[in-house]
Amino acid sequence: MDAEALDRQVSDRLFPLAFAQRETLNTYRSAHQRLRSCIVLGVFVPGSRLPPEEQIASLLQVSRGTVREVVKTLQSEELVTSSRGRGGGSFVAASQPAPSVEQVRRLAETLGDRLQDALDLRWVLEPAAADLAARRTSDEDRALLRRLTDHSFSTPRTSYRQADARLHLTIAQMSKVPSLSAGIIEVQSLLHPFISLIPTMDATVQRSYVQHESIVAAIIDGDASTARALMAEHVSGVTRLINEMLATPRFEIPTEREAARA
Repeated sequence: MDAEALDRQVSDRLFPLAFAQRETLNTYRSAHQRLRSCIVLGVFVPGSRLPPEEQIASLLQVSRGTVREVVKTLQSEELVTSSRGRGGGSFVAASQPAPSVEQVRRLAETLGDRLQDALDLRWVLEPAAADLAARRTSDEDRALLRRLTDHSFSTPRTSYRQADARLHLTIAQMSKVPSLSAGIIEVQSLLHPFISLIPTMDATVQRSYVQHESIVAAIIDGDASTARALMAEHVSGVTRLINEMLATPRFEIPTEREAARA
């Protein structure tokens, strides 16, 4: 299976889950948040074409006009590009603009206690998803996980965070609990700006890849307790880095050495 076919297979699994989140926001804001999450979390990979307008409208239960408004907003955020004519359409931008430290600092102030709540909730949800995935994965699931893990290591550094989130969401989907998967998507969406500040240097990516390999191996082996423990350790490392960043007076970004400990 080539990389493009793998991307389509994973997107087909995650797309309905990402759009199934229930929000208390107005129609436009909810549609924008969900489609934006699909992009920043790697449900749609950089350079890929967005699904047809009518499909997005149907899944979100909004008008096609609302979808067009959302796509225009995503264009202004430099997350989507559009072209006309033969072969045209709306595409995920090849690279995403990284949030500034100041933007993330303001977001942390806005979230207040909700940020720590999200970090704690992730520590509860993702190990549970890994545990359930180890108990419930099919042969097809296990083959997909292995290919996705191998593919993530060769992903360009500029889109590594999306590949990382994509693997986590695929494990969540394999728990076979849609509400658990939706909760993880929501938490990942909220934490993404903070995680994106962690450097994606070689040592960081290598350590993350080794941890992912161990988690995936436990899931493939059906070792639920080990999968849960390894995912808890993996998530805890990222949580520690974010909390250390929040504790610094200037909201300092972790160094490569600090990030490699995560």
